[in-house]
Amino acid sequence: MITTNKILSVVALLLVALSSCNKSNYQDGGVLDPQFKGSSYDYIVSKPAMFDSLTKIVRLAGMEQALKSEELTFFAPPSQTVMATIRLVNIELRRFGRDTVYDLRQIKPAVWKKLLTRYIFKHKRSLTDYPQVDFFNIPVFPGQPYLSYNNDVMNIGVMYADAGGVEYAGQRTLYLSFIQSLSSPNSSWINASVATSNVATNNGYVHVLRFAATTATVDLTPHYFGFNPFLVYNEALDQGIDR
Repeated sequence: MITTNKILSVVALLLVALSSCNKSNYQDGGVLDPQFKGSSYDYIVSKPAMFDSLTKIVRLAGMEQALKSEELTFFAPPSQTVMATIRLVNIELRRFGRDTVYDLRQIKPAVWKKLLTRYIFKHKRSLTDYPQVDFFNIPVFPGQPYLSYNNDVMNIGVMYADAGGVEYAGQRTLYLSFIQSLSSPNSSWINASVATSNVATNNGYVHVLRFAATTATVDLTPHYFGFNPFLVYNEALDQGIDR
C-alpha cells in the first residue's frame, strides 16, 4: 500500500531532479564553483558546442600554449559571437562587391591574435577580485583599466544590481569593456557582460561572455568578436583576405 508520506517523498525527489535538469551554467551572473581539471585551453576544447569557433581562432592566433601554461584570465566569447561577427563582415564585403569569408582561415593570423588577445589578461582574477562599475555613475564607480595580453587598454568591473529597493544589493555581473578612444576613456566603451564567471582552471580563470540567439532577420547578439564588427572588417581588409 502506498502511503501519503511515500507519495510526498517521490514528488519531492522529482522536483529536485527537475530543478537540476533545468539549471544552466550559462545564466547571466552565474558562478561556476568547481575546479576544472585542466588548463584554460582544455576547458574551451572540452565544450565544442559552445567554443568550437573560438578554439579554431585560438589555434590560428597561435595562442594555445599561452592558454595551456601561462597564468591568465580569459574572457571567453562563445562561437555564436564569432559567427555573428562574420555575418556582418560578409554583409559589408558583399555591399562593396567583394568575395565573402566562408572559412576562418581566410583571415590572417595576425588579425585573429590582435582581436583575441583583447580577452586575455596576464593575471589570475575571479569576479570578487575586480572593483565595482556603474555605467550610469562612472565617476564614482569606474571599474578599473587593465592592459590586455597585447596591451590594449580595457576596463573590467562588476555591476551591482538593485534588489528590494536597496541600491547595489542585488545580483553582480562582471563586465569587460573595450575602450575605443583613449582621448575619451570614460565615454567610448563597448561593453560585454559575463554569463558564467569563475571557471577555475589549472592556470587561471575563464569567464564566459554572454550571447543571445539570432534569427535570419534580427540579430540580437549583444557582443561581437573584437567588440566592433566594423573594426574586424577593416583589420581583415588591411591584412588581406585569402581566397
